[in-house]
Amino acid sequence: MKPCRVSFVVTVHNKQPYLGELLESLTDQDVAGGAEIVVVDDHSTDGSIDALARAAAGLRPRFAGRILLVRLPHNAGPSVAVNAGIAAAGGEWLHFVDGDDRLPRGTTNGLLRLVEGQDVDMIYGGKRHFGADGARRADFRPAPPQWHAPAIDALIARRLVGIRFMARRATVVAAGGADEAVFVQDVSLPMRTALRARRLAVVETPVVEVRDAAGSLSGNPTQELHDFVLAAAGIAADTDLSASARRRLLQRCHRRLWRHLRWAPSSLPHLGAFVAAALGIGRPRATGLGTACAALRQGRNVRRPVPLATVPSVQRLAEPDAAATREPARPG
Repeated sequence: MKPCRVSFVVTVHNKQPYLGELLESLTDQDVAGGAEIVVVDDHSTDGSIDALARAAAGLRPRFAGRILLVRLPHNAGPSVAVNAGIAAAGGEWLHFVDGDDRLPRGTTNGLLRLVEGQDVDMIYGGKRHFGADGARRADFRPAPPQWHAPAIDALIARRLVGIRFMARRATVVAAGGADEAVFVQDVSLPMRTALRARRLAVVETPVVEVRDAAGSLSGNPTQELHDFVLAAAGIAADTDLSASARRRLLQRCHRRLWRHLRWAPSSLPHLGAFVAAALGIGRPRATGLGTACAALRQGRNVRRPVPLATVPSVQRLAEPDAAATREPARPG
């Protein structure tokens, strides 16, 4: 199959009601240079696979053979799933989308035009929320980008997290994809990518429409805090991170932990570090972050990823004839 300009990388776990709308929002992007859709099914049990196959069958012929399904043998978690999608993708750019979200019309081409001719490896944008009533999709409205280098310093300073970015595949692979020690990829994937990016472009307009669905991981503040701190600790340990960015990131970790754990007995040995960070005093350190994450896990409301023992195969959907498979290499 010919190389394409963009690979949409989508992770899915029990998103059956939303897959038709999701695919529609991707296939009408009409990407110059061609696109493929890589859907990673993280062991859904709600009929997501059948819904995806039905939706894909209706997309011929323009996307014939351009929809790839990666099926994981067990529920591994979003970080492991997105890495499987990165490994299967062949596009020059990777555009990440969550399984219950959708893209505004014209987003991908609009982002490509904004960075064309620029020495940019990553472009980040805003988000727009919509409810279960299925509000009408918006059109992407381009705004002048803001350019940043180093990319990671700007990402940390502007507190940019979440899957609302597009990046060159070579940069994402060089970063090793998401941190598979962390369940959710929302922090580790963009930060690790930014660490290896030469330059970051930021647009303030929405590049993704986020569904406010019941039961989403964003509704679990303990999981969100645990994964942020664990991912940030890994970033802070990277020798390529500047001292000012490391201080800002660790300070943010301690402040958030202090707000969440200040009455917990397990936080008492690190009380001084939490208070100093909250007041902006001294130099925050990684000391105590591992203990704090362990304390968060004691509530049994924090999930951990389950690594894959085997490399998953990739099936092509909506092919004119027989399905084809290939075995990708894992990133990192």
